[in-house]
Amino acid sequence: MSRRSSILLPVFNGARFLDEQVDSILGQTDGDFELIAVDDGSDDDSAAMLARHAARDPRVRVLPSAGNLGH
Repeated sequence: MSRRSSILLPVFNGARFLDEQVDSILGQTDGDFELIAVDDGSDDDSAAMLARHAARDPRVRVLPSAGNLGH
């Protein structure tokens, strides 16, 4: 019996490496997972990049945060 996994990706101003990170996760051989990306109030292109990934792949969910809570 297979169980779906959830991968949590916290993001704060991670645009520099974000595409590489998300592509690496989505490229895993076991595709039965969801990627939950939590954008912690980024002020770079991270939110737009995550939205683009979510539009292309239904396994990606983006949860925005009201502001930088990880400081």
